[in-house]
Formats: sequence, C-alpha cells, structure tokens
Amino acid sequence: MKKMLSILGITVLIFVLTASSAHAREISIWRMGTGGMTGTSFLTGSAVALMINEKLDGVRAAAQATNGSVDNVFLIGDGEIDMGWINSTTVRQAVEGVGSFDEPKPFLRGIGWVMNQTLHIVVNNNSGIETVEDLRGRRHSVGAMGSGTEVNVVAVLDLFGIGEDEFTRLHSSTAEAWDQVVSGHSEAFISFTTIGGASVTDALAQGSTRLLQLTSEQVQRLVDEHPQFAFQEIPGGTYRDFPYTIYTIASPMLLVVHEDISEECVYIFTKAFFENYDFLVGQSMLLEPARPENSLLGMPVELHPGAARFLREIGVLQ
Repeated sequence: MKKMLSILGITVLIFVLTASSAHAREISIWRMGTGGMTGTSFLTGSAVALMINEKLDGVRAAAQATNGSVDNVFLIGDGEIDMGWINSTTVRQAVEGVGSFDEPKPFLRGIGWVMNQTLHIVVNNNSGIETVEDLRGRRHSVGAMGSGTEVNVVAVLDLFGIGEDEFTRLHSSTAEAWDQVVSGHSEAFISFTTIGGASVTDALAQGSTRLLQLTSEQVQRLVDEHPQFAFQEIPGGTYRDFPYTIYTIASPMLLVVHEDISEECVYIFTKAFFENYDFLVGQSMLLEPARPENSLLGMPVELHPGAARFLREIGVLQ
C-alpha cells in the first residue's frame, strides 16, 4: 500500500487533467468534523486521523471538534471541513430539506457506516416520568443548539407523537446536559450514545436517575415505520440496577463528504479506511462494526463515486 500511495501526487495530477468535472477538489489535508471533544465521534475521528497520518504518504488529517451532526452538514457545505460524522437521521433531513434545514443539501455524499449510537432515555427520579407519553410538557436537555443531539431529541419525541413545541429545550454542552438531568434541572435527557459509555454509566451511578423503559413491541413498530433506525438490545447488567434486557433503537453514524471532492481522493481514503481495520479497532473498539459489508447500513444518501468504486472492487456493490 505504501508504494501505491507514494505515487498519489502523479495519480491526482492525471485525475485533474482527465476529470470530467472541472470542479473536482483535491485533498491533501482531510479536515474531519466530528462532535464535542468528550463524545464518541471525536474519539473515533481522532483514531481515523491518526490512521491517515501514519498509513498514507502525502496526505494528512485532523479531527475537529464541532457542535455535531447538523453543524457538520453546514460546515461541509461552506467548505470549512471535508468530511463529517453525521447521524443518519440528520443526513436524511438534510437531503430532504426538512427539520433543521430550510432547503435540501444535495451536495452530501456517503462513504460508509462508522458505528451505531444507541438511544438512552434517562430521566430524573423526581420527575414523575414513568412512560414515554409522560415526556410531553417536560424540561429536556438537548445538547448544543443545532447539534445532532437536538435533532435526535426532536425526532425521537416526534416518533411518540410529541411535537417540538410540546416540551422545553435546555441547551448546553453534552457534558452539562448529563449534569442537568442528574441534578434535576432537566427532567429528561434523550441521548444516542454507545452502550455502556461512561456518560450514561456515571449518570445512572449517581442514584438520582434511571432509564425509561420501552417495550419490544414499541421498538419494533418504530423500526418498521422508520427504517433509518435499527432494533437494539442493551444486555442486562450493562448498567447498575438494570439486570434485565433493555429494548431500544440505534441510529447509524455515517461518514459523509462533499460531492466536489475528487473520485480519486475519496477512493484512496475509503480503501485506507477499510484496509486498516485492525489499526483502527486497536485505537478504538467503537470502530469494530466499521466493516465494508456494513457500509450501506442506514445510508439515506448517494455514495460518493470514490467510495462506490472501492466497494465495487471488493464485491460489496455490484
């Protein structure tokens, strides 16, 4: 691979001279928008940046902390970043021009699925919230304004018939949002995060919060009606005082780029991403599901030609 990648400059030059699009953009430094510095997107983004810096000749990368998925869509559109960690719900809203987006964002193209983020509905014990329906009219921590967390909170409540004007939003950093629900300043925090992650574990360990339960029938209905989500089980014993299986949904986190990046650049990145799987998992076990055969999971947008080219080469695409 080193030998092949060492001729990147020549390959890119040939591509520029022969590309059918005069607007194809070459990448020498991948600017990758992730999420908050305490979140899993930044952690996995840092692992990918390290892989690029160690494994690819002539290409560098840097993970950038951002306000999350929605912010990353706008940053890609403005040319402030080249790649974003964006959850599937936000990607779908962006391409359709709904939710947080006044108009469609047709420039988005996919590379692949990175990991699942699992729905946790954490409520304060003094809130009186016993069912999903009780979330109506409550104070909800929603993370930073315009973040993927806020999009997901609104989307999840909407799934249960609770409109975006039927609850109070408390904006803060993600770390502050967890503190708010623990202290009771907010009554609930709806978060898509990793199973067994430190934030959820620490919040539940305080003794002032609990996980709101969903039935398997509720979860299956959500998945059937909204295919951007997947059925997810949190094994019993994952969290203190929860010895039984918890049924919930998962939202895929996707790697997304701008359509104007050249096919060759995205091809080289995609090839390196999947061929250095062991290195990436060694940096973060959160990347364990990021295999080529999972690339299309939850992908609501067209693949970038460079990514599609690599996936066709290895037989994932026909």
